[in-house]
Amino acid sequence: MIRVSRRVLNELWQPILVVVIALITRAAYNLGLEHRVCHFGDAFYFLNTGNSLLALIQQSRSLSEFISPLIAQHDPAMAGLNAMMSLSLADRLLIDGPVYPTHLALIEWVMKVNTQAPVFDSLCLPFSIFNSIIDSVSCLLIYRLGRIAFDKRTGLIAGIIFALYPPAIINTQHCYSEPYAYFILLFFLNACFDESTEKKRSVFSWFLVGALSGLTMLAKPIFCLIPLIVVVYFAALAVIKKQQIPNVRFVPLLLGLALFLGPWLWFTHAATGNFSIFVSRAPSYNLYLGNHLATDGWRAWPETELIPSDTKRAAEAIVKQAAHKPLKFVALELKKLARLWVGVWNEYQYSLFGVSLEIQTIWHDLLLLLGGIGTLLVLLGQKRFSHSWNCAFILGAIIGIHYTYCAFEPISRYNITAMPAVILFASYALSHARANKLMLPALMTIAYAVFLFSVLSRSYDLKPLFVGLVEWSQIPLFPLLQSIAWISLFLILIFFAKRWLDRSFKEESQRRLAAIALTAIFIMSSFVTIACVGSDPSWREWARQLKSTSEKVERSIYVPTLADGATPSSTSYILVDMTSTMSLPPVVATLNGEQQLHPPLPWAIVRGISPEALQVLSIQGQGMGKDLKTFRQWWAFPVPTSSIRLGQENKIELSPAVPQLVDNLAFYGDYGIKSKKLSLPSFTRISWTKGFATYDHLDSRVYENVHFQNPPSGAPEGYRIRIAMPFSKTHTATQNQSELPSFQLVPEDKPRALAGKDLPSMIITPTPLSLPDNLPNGSLFYIYCDLKGFENPGNAYISVNFTGIDGDKPGQWNSLWQPASITTYPEWRSASFADIIPDKVLRWKNLQVSILVSPFTPDQLFLKRKDALNKDASIRNVNFAILPPLEIPAQADCEWRIY
Repeated sequence: MIRVSRRVLNELWQPILVVVIALITRAAYNLGLEHRVCHFGDAFYFLNTGNSLLALIQQSRSLSEFISPLIAQHDPAMAGLNAMMSLSLADRLLIDGPVYPTHLALIEWVMKVNTQAPVFDSLCLPFSIFNSIIDSVSCLLIYRLGRIAFDKRTGLIAGIIFALYPPAIINTQHCYSEPYAYFILLFFLNACFDESTEKKRSVFSWFLVGALSGLTMLAKPIFCLIPLIVVVYFAALAVIKKQQIPNVRFVPLLLGLALFLGPWLWFTHAATGNFSIFVSRAPSYNLYLGNHLATDGWRAWPETELIPSDTKRAAEAIVKQAAHKPLKFVALELKKLARLWVGVWNEYQYSLFGVSLEIQTIWHDLLLLLGGIGTLLVLLGQKRFSHSWNCAFILGAIIGIHYTYCAFEPISRYNITAMPAVILFASYALSHARANKLMLPALMTIAYAVFLFSVLSRSYDLKPLFVGLVEWSQIPLFPLLQSIAWISLFLILIFFAKRWLDRSFKEESQRRLAAIALTAIFIMSSFVTIACVGSDPSWREWARQLKSTSEKVERSIYVPTLADGATPSSTSYILVDMTSTMSLPPVVATLNGEQQLHPPLPWAIVRGISPEALQVLSIQGQGMGKDLKTFRQWWAFPVPTSSIRLGQENKIELSPAVPQLVDNLAFYGDYGIKSKKLSLPSFTRISWTKGFATYDHLDSRVYENVHFQNPPSGAPEGYRIRIAMPFSKTHTATQNQSELPSFQLVPEDKPRALAGKDLPSMIITPTPLSLPDNLPNGSLFYIYCDLKGFENPGNAYISVNFTGIDGDKPGQWNSLWQPASITTYPEWRSASFADIIPDKVLRWKNLQVSILVSPFTPDQLFLKRKDALNKDASIRNVNFAILPPLEIPAQADCEWRIY
């Protein structure tokens, strides 16, 4: 009896350990959540689809009552981008597939969600707990898969690595389909690899394989290929080995397959008129934008291109671009490999138990390296067509089909479904090194890889080194020199990997094949490096942080005489490419010796930004708990047009306004700008995927060629500072501007305490501020204050709420530029934001403003209520004002000239 117990314990302690580690890490992370993001992005559509499906099920009293409304919701005329944004249940099922929405419908039923008025952001913790349980089971399945395919040690290492893999933990708070998709995939692979080792297969096991095949094919579009690959591979294997095809019980297998595919094929035919396993409603949209050379393959707002409505036309347009600029097209396709694989899936850049995004990325890239080495160790070291070799081939094929994403717009999120296979190979490499006493070459390889990936993750720039070595006329050589430097560092990594593999293989033929494989990997990596560095539109860019208040940013800009007789608006703008960790950059601008008093504004407010882009940036700010003004962007300093000297040089100086905040500022410039045409971050277009969804994580603006009205003057090394002047194409009358209201709500010499437990202390306007009627169209609101917290750092939240009577109904408006969170410190620091009030809001009757400032963010109040209520802060110098319009002509009537 004791022997049996020990044997059972020896078998169970490893899977129990894996599950316990997975559950503890995920539960600990989710119990400490600070942001409600379960419903952000695509998760909104998944949750809404699950909710609609649950509502239809609950309302239907028969099968016909369920089916008829479902099919009737589909609009065959809706296609492309409109179909992607449709909330119709039929459309969403056709786009998202039935598997994950059905899973969410079941969870929502268990949680008794109100299907008529669901409030998903109040259910973040329950959703994250369900997701954590599912993901912990995935860790167990990875452990079992490694044990079946390779050995017990590999399974244990793989299970523990995935249990601690940062994206798998962090993204349990999101309701995205990818974690559930690899959960289904791992179940399918476990069943397949089990079947490949069993001599006698039961009826139920074949039925299970068939059912999991159908479920896998519906879980994610690219997964349609996986069961087919498995079937074709084992059939071909039987032919190669001259064996009979395994005795397959087709009836239970097909019944299991039909269990899921049958209803789905019937639905797609009833809804669209065609039988389809997967229906993509907007392939042309994704295909075209993912290969569009003008935006470097990024999806950007606003979409100024005419996007083809069908895949054939999109493909023709892509071929035309490729023929026109073949090298640029090839470089784009190579860069997509890095965009897909190099980055870790962490769109909101969260740390994990103190582990920063940078370290997470290093760990992810190290797993990719170890996965590649492990693949070679299995395929070259194991007997061909052995059980482990077969399993490795299937896992390698799964990784391979993920390259399909490179045909579109790949992002880091798409690599997560391949990471279980990558981690299994990486675990085999570590297990093999341990078993064969090869830890020294393995550790040397890992240590150097960590060094290299650390340098890469910091985006270390070698251009300043080259500046001292080459002439200014040779600046175009920078990409080539930098590419050579990185390739040289990769060559050293390949050398360490080869030593590891040489020590692993006994036969010369194995070493030769390993050398060939490593050479191929090095060549491909070199091409990707050249593409990423050499064709990067930011290759001229440099950045500078000021070290002291005595330093200034200076630039002279020549503005020619307006020969065409055009008359600019009374206000022009100094544009500056800079970043600041403060909501109000502590910068003072001086033009021709005159200090400008107007605070800077994001250029996106002045120039205007597409509603979709602003909505996405606002959601990103909420998810990160940041003020979206702290994202890198163009800033505009309003200046009187009369201060600009036409036909002369105009000297611009930027200097820190607050000495202790010098290190919060970064200014950007270009090497070699003596040209009227220069590739710069766009003044009008942004891409969320570029800024947050890949390894880049730097700048959401796409690069585009900007034509200036004059050749840039000054030194060839110049800051990105420009002068923008708006002109009206037609003469328009200036609005009569009466005196606009301004309020000082809290004096500077009488700070006010903000107590989390005391709501009245947070209401800055006990009586709402009444605004006059007939404010000029385009008026801005502006709020300024000083904040001090008692934590280093802390968080505060400012709400500026406009209310009024819209026709015969109450109206309410909050600016999307309102910060999701403002960082506070034990010393006083200023905070401000402004926005243009929509003309519709200005026409409301009884227009009023209410202002609330809390020492915590709304998400903290929901997720950590007790901690939030115990927070305190102080506020002073609170000023609210309505500012006059920027006097910019209407967009259709406005011509911007940039100097």
